[in-house]
Amino acid sequence: MDVQTRKPTPQAEFLLDMRLHIVMGTACSGVETRSVALARTTDAPVVVLDQLQTYPELATTSDRPSRSQLDGTDRIYLADRRVAEGPIPFGGCCDRLHVILDVLRSRGPMTILEARSAPLIQAALRDGVLDNHTVTYEYRDPNTLPGHHDRLLRRVRRKLAPADHSRPLVAELVRAAERARSLKFLETI
Repeated sequence: MDVQTRKPTPQAEFLLDMRLHIVMGTACSGVETRSVALARTTDAPVVVLDQLQTYPELATTSDRPSRSQLDGTDRIYLADRRVAEGPIPFGGCCDRLHVILDVLRSRGPMTILEARSAPLIQAALRDGVLDNHTVTYEYRDPNTLPGHHDRLLRRVRRKLAPADHSRPLVAELVRAAERARSLKFLETI
């Protein structure tokens, strides 16, 4: 696990009021597990930077965790949308993140950002959303994680034939397609 720090610019130092810790990685790299563990330890909220998890009706597709998996931690999504509303424009994600961070500023000294989307983090950096914070980040490299390939295979099997009687991925996508105004959005999943 590689942890690095990015400090605010000297002129922004006086505005610094919250530390952001970004946990980045691909599917099955333990991003969610690590974020939940950090949140439990620090009592910091987790902001999920995953556009797909903004759709509760796509819980199987996006691997949106259940309340029991979150172990009492506070998890904040960029939005709660219906598939019929279509995707959030990319710039809209940065705007929403900015608003969320402004609200969380009064809640404590740290916020965890859970990221599976490098382009979203890059856009937030480019747009200055993270400028006035000390930012630390860690990358969960799947190539260094034992059993990564096996976890991916188990996840795919679980999505296609869930043991807990939840909706399988294909059925979830068919139902979403029936309700969606446009299939173009579903083509991006």
